[in-house]
Amino acid sequence: MPLEPEPTTPKTFAINSSRDMLEKLKREIEQLAGSIIRQEVIDHGLNAAMTAWHLTDWTWREIQGSIPRFRSLTASAGTPIRELKQFQEFVKKDCAELALLRRHSRLHEIFHLLEASGVFHQGDRAI
Repeated sequence: MPLEPEPTTPKTFAINSSRDMLEKLKREIEQLAGSIIRQEVIDHGLNAAMTAWHLTDWTWREIQGSIPRFRSLTASAGTPIRELKQFQEFVKKDCAELALLRRHSRLHEIFHLLEASGVFHQGDRAI
């Protein structure tokens, strides 16, 4: 009789919810804000950007499982959002409108340093 594979735990490094991912993003931003060496700024900036993007995956998964959250998202967006890509576009637009980086002059300076160094570009196209 063949043995059944043992269940494995998800490989999420103790990140179990969007709240956990948000806390990770806060830590990444703190490391970025405290960086003064160019390479550290680039590394921490890239880590923060990737964590923020992954946060959309976690959040979308939780929104899909909650009718009140889905209704709240629809009200905020002004239109039903039915898939992850639409949600990510909404988040990008919403974040741009908030201009959170402009509230923190040090983060604003870091953002421009990252932008100038090409971190937000892949080849000749913006990412």
